[in-house]
Amino acid sequence: MYILASVSPRRKEIFEKAHLNFEIVASKFDESSISEPNPYLLAEKVAYGKAKEVSINYPNKIVIGADTIVLVNGEVLGKPKDFDDAFSILKKLSNHYQEVVTGVAIVYNNHVHTFHAISEVVFRDVSDEEIIDYIKTKEPYDKAGAYAIQGKASDFVVKWNGELDNIIGFPIKKFLEELKIFEERYLNV
Repeated sequence: MYILASVSPRRKEIFEKAHLNFEIVASKFDESSISEPNPYLLAEKVAYGKAKEVSINYPNKIVIGADTIVLVNGEVLGKPKDFDDAFSILKKLSNHYQEVVTGVAIVYNNHVHTFHAISEVVFRDVSDEEIIDYIKTKEPYDKAGAYAIQGKASDFVVKWNGELDNIIGFPIKKFLEELKIFEERYLNV
């Protein structure tokens, strides 16, 4: 049994779809406590912080933490705080290439493995009216980059490359590969 240090419904759904035996435990880790200029390392460090905080109470269990960010023109875009923030984020994504980066941490007692996955997304030119209408659906909230590619924002996407599940919230294919190596190394599986 694995412990997923996330209450994200999207991650839960991805884990269920992969038929993993897991339990969800919310992490109380303060993401703002991490200061890291490299966005890829930032995602990994936040994922590690989440997993480590939960792992203290679950010795001898594999704990998985994750953090997803969106990068556009070198700027890290997280979850929108309010309507204006969502509008600003979506405006930056309009007619732009972006990277969706998910940092993942696997923690088992004193053993730690972190990695990140990158997927690419390109938005078409999205009008202010379309952005406002989209925000009114409330779909942008609680999502890195203020959109759900699997939802109504799919209309904004011209193309994407990489693992779709990563864009949704968790790179399950890459995770399963990394998990197998981790378990062979530390659990003699």
